[in-house]
Amino acid sequence: MSDYLARARQLMDHSRYDLAEKELREAMDEHPEDPVLVAELGWCLSELSRTAEAIEMCQRATALDPVDPNGYYALASVLGNAGRPDEGLRAIHEAIRLDPSDARFHSVAACLHVQRHNWREALAAAEMALAIDATDDNALNARAIAFTALGKSEHAMVSSSDAMAVSPLDDQNHAARGYVLLYSGDYVEAEQHFRESLRLGPNYEYPRYGLAVAIKARNCLYRIALRYFTWELRHRFLFHVFLPVACALALLQMRFSAGHPLVQRVGDWLAAAFICLIVLISSAEHFSDAILWGNREGRQVLSADQKLAAAVTVLLLLVFLVSAPMAALAPSTANLGAAGGSTVLIIAARRLWARKNFRQRVRWALILLSSTYLSLAIWSVNLHQLSGHHLMNATLVFIALWHVATGLRLRYVGPSKKP
Repeated sequence: MSDYLARARQLMDHSRYDLAEKELREAMDEHPEDPVLVAELGWCLSELSRTAEAIEMCQRATALDPVDPNGYYALASVLGNAGRPDEGLRAIHEAIRLDPSDARFHSVAACLHVQRHNWREALAAAEMALAIDATDDNALNARAIAFTALGKSEHAMVSSSDAMAVSPLDDQNHAARGYVLLYSGDYVEAEQHFRESLRLGPNYEYPRYGLAVAIKARNCLYRIALRYFTWELRHRFLFHVFLPVACALALLQMRFSAGHPLVQRVGDWLAAAFICLIVLISSAEHFSDAILWGNREGRQVLSADQKLAAAVTVLLLLVFLVSAPMAALAPSTANLGAAGGSTVLIIAARRLWARKNFRQRVRWALILLSSTYLSLAIWSVNLHQLSGHHLMNATLVFIALWHVATGLRLRYVGPSKKP
């Protein structure tokens, strides 16, 4: 078994996961109940994007030996790669309970907290890992990302430099360094690190996304948008400011506009301006991807999901730009429905396309449908009685509900790394 396992690990170190799977399955033919082999196969399947099989294997490993923390460690890492950090945290906490002295477990916990954008928890977990092993580059990278998000750029650069010193030829260290530089405003050097990360690990998704952002940052207008997104990442501006603004405008319309035409008109204009601002912010990333798609280099960097999201967003923006003025000048069910529908979908698209798997997208689609239904129900609106005033009020309620639902979940930065 040891020969099979050694060869499989060597193949995985060189990203030959298909050959590693064959070695592990041959070993399992002889030792089908070995939890180490089962966990290794789960990790290998995860790298081959066979997520359901990978999770099943890791769960089987924990069932075969419930007191072995390495099985929970493998399960947490695979769940993290699948974009399911909540379940991953439960698994890694069990591993830490069984063996709190292993730095790997704390560093994976840090990475999972980074996924959820729990910056202070990520920093605490990374510090615990580094107190045990000061050369754990996984923890150093998680700490660098957390420092960046908390606005401590100097500390982030030091932590990232320490990770690079530990493993200067590691693709994930270059990717993490790229993100630190990207959010610090050094787009040129960030682009170089993302390219080096892709050279070292061509199948690694996250430097590809970062490279796309760095290339788009060559455009001065996108740099302004990127600075805003970085600021939003740190301060959750959409949740803490736009949510109360939407609620305040909706309250203004409900309580004070009845019987006051001037107040209603002013409220409608404020609501329209606010909705347009939300639409612009929500579509900025995917619209810039559409522009990048026209660039030969950009076409190679964008993933299939990014291209599809860009195409859908451009189509929705065209519908919004045509239907919104028509709804204002000549209100009709068709015009108002097209304007409202495109607005809701543009706002939701930023979250829906950021999800990593079908199940998560279905969950957020159901949140979208329920938020839309509640928004209309609160105003007792049906499609035959739809007016511009009612539509804007329902959209304000939708924005408030949507940001309540999505306010605690943001974008995934990167997976944990196999030791």
